[in-house]
Amino acid sequence: MHGRNIELRKASTIIYVTHGSVIAVVGHLIQRFAGESSLLVFVITVMICGAICAIIFKLERLKNFRWLRYVY
Repeated sequence: MHGRNIELRKASTIIYVTHGSVIAVVGHLIQRFAGESSLLVFVITVMICGAICAIIFKLERLKNFRWLRYVY
């Protein structure tokens, strides 16, 4: 159970660090192309941050990307 808690802590750190930038970019793009929709921005932001987190978790297991373990 202890390992699962560490994974959740890592994921929350990655999501916290990335969500601000993702919200800014997604919000700008949505406003430009689809008008004002905060729900759409929220849903897309959650999906992108989740994908970034999953990609980082997968990459840190590869030999050339082990340095990612020390970023967060």
